[in-house]
Amino acid sequence: MNCVAIAVVLTFALNLWLRPGQATAGDGANIAEFNILCEAVLLEDADPTVEICAADVTDAEVNDIIQLNVSAAPDSWYSKFPKETPAEEPTAKATGCSGSSDERRCIANWTKWTKAKANLLKRVTTEPHLNPGNLKKHRAGASRYIATMQLLGAEAEAEMSEYNSIIKPKLVKENNAITTAIKAALYGKGATAYDGTDAKTMGTLGTRNTDCKTPAAGKSIVGDLFCLCAVDSTQSSAKPCGFDTALAKSSDWQTLGTNHKKATWADIKTACKHRPKPKLSEDTLRSIQTKFLSKLKGDPAQDGTSKAAAYLGSHNNGECGAANAARCVDYGSALKPTSGAGKIAWYDELTNAVNAAATWKKACDDNIAYRKWLKTLQKQAHILYAILSVDNTTQSQKKSGTTEQAQKHGTKKDCTKLEKAECNADVCCKYNETTNKCEEYPKSTVVQANKETGKTDKSVKCSEYGSKDKCEEVNKGKEKPVCAWRKGKDSEDDKDTEKCRNCSFLLNKKFTLMDAAFVKLAVF
Repeated sequence: MNCVAIAVVLTFALNLWLRPGQATAGDGANIAEFNILCEAVLLEDADPTVEICAADVTDAEVNDIIQLNVSAAPDSWYSKFPKETPAEEPTAKATGCSGSSDERRCIANWTKWTKAKANLLKRVTTEPHLNPGNLKKHRAGASRYIATMQLLGAEAEAEMSEYNSIIKPKLVKENNAITTAIKAALYGKGATAYDGTDAKTMGTLGTRNTDCKTPAAGKSIVGDLFCLCAVDSTQSSAKPCGFDTALAKSSDWQTLGTNHKKATWADIKTACKHRPKPKLSEDTLRSIQTKFLSKLKGDPAQDGTSKAAAYLGSHNNGECGAANAARCVDYGSALKPTSGAGKIAWYDELTNAVNAAATWKKACDDNIAYRKWLKTLQKQAHILYAILSVDNTTQSQKKSGTTEQAQKHGTKKDCTKLEKAECNADVCCKYNETTNKCEEYPKSTVVQANKETGKTDKSVKCSEYGSKDKCEEVNKGKEKPVCAWRKGKDSEDDKDTEKCRNCSFLLNKKFTLMDAAFVKLAVF
């Protein structure tokens, strides 16, 4: 659409709005100013929770991880809890908490874990992959996965606790601060009635020229909108903001203040609602302030005390009184550099709302970060749970060579007692054609371990080797070292002494913490 067409459409729309044939001098003169202040009016009912940060952090992810952890716990511990949450309040006796140093905490934990077990069993119907019966808790390496899940659960609960104690209260606090500041900007600080009638919004009205000048003006946006838009009997046919205020125009300004404040504010607010609703944010609030300042007009020829030197709207010979069909608000005394008490109070309240919205946004960003991290922990827990549910027999077979070797590894038969037909590599034996005897198969991992240590892998005791050479000799021919000459870790004795120690203790700090977390869960 070209510029000429746009101009025609806008002119036509404005003519319809102002009802041609009834227009008066000054009609629509304050529409731009009215639209700016209306943006703040439309923010009155905005909810920061929806407008700025929609999704709250819940304990759904934490509860999900707890359910997985309870199901993956040792069977002896898992069986302590019923499959359904008891209908009655649990007692110390019923929960096994009698005599506990903290019965209340013990019962709370019992209730939490019972609920977790029951809820996961209910989910199995629609999520069969979560069936606890599929877990391979006793296979090699399972304890590490389980311990890691416990770490994830502990971290999730810690993150949730931190969120509830720091971020959530901040969101609530700043939410309240935003809405309080916006209300104060609209109706005046301390106002309790939000219909235009509160004395904090506008005082008792005397003359329009006095009431629309600071310090009487500038207390509230609603009061200043009255000055810009309300039609009274002195200029009853004028529509400075493009609409009528029916009851107000039947009498003078003073009577409007006594009898028609509520109805007049309803008319102004209704006209505001025809505008698009802005999104509540720090940027929107700053934008309202910026637009307001851009519309302030100055007249350096006026003294700023008896005449309007800084004003919003259109004045009549420096006055915002009844003689002017196009109304205005005189902020001159408030904007003087030497002004003691004068200020535009509602502008300052919008600044408070801006600051609260900025703090809210930061808390909202933290809120989003916590939510994402909890979901990440939840995803990791599900991955570990899925690994525990996978049957890895095939992998074990490949690692050992054959199914029979995997089953018989570490429990080989006595080759010397086998007939030729039974003597083969599957049972770790080999038939010697020269001696016509069945002998141990030299490549058997069991034989290699026996030859090198005199014992099976399971029975190697590194502590028996008193020198570094002998300690390291045990590892020859093995895929992974069994022993190491080193100082001890936190979980070992004589940790400052170098001696032959089992390599299985060479775990990083994180896995040590995992084990501790797992033990902590298992004891309550």
